[in-house]
Amino acid sequence: MLEFQKKSIRLIEALENQGYQYSLHSYVSGLSELAVRVYKPDCPDRCIRITFQTTRYIKMPSDWAHGDFCLATPEQHKKLITELGLSESQARQMLLFTAQPPKKPEILVLCMKVFVSEETLIG
Repeated sequence: MLEFQKKSIRLIEALENQGYQYSLHSYVSGLSELAVRVYKPDCPDRCIRITFQTTRYIKMPSDWAHGDFCLATPEQHKKLITELGLSESQARQMLLFTAQPPKKPEILVLCMKVFVSEETLIG
């Protein structure tokens, strides 16, 4: 795994249990790029954007709270890869992120790359 990927995963894991809310920001189908906005309710002008690139599978609501992303277990990864019929070489390239917000279904994002950036919205 490339160093920038490891750094992005560490940044995503650092968001855990910090009271963030999440919302689907955009999806560009031709690029298979999914962006999720992460923010605290008391400071909505400052946010973190998680961008999943080359997404192969997405299952998520449009918004949720307290359902932080983490890397899936190897068993979860293998199960989804098998269900999708992807090859071993494709599976090695893919990252599976999961989240389990209260009162919402499990969230799954299967992608090749993930990036994290901080943003300030200017009114």
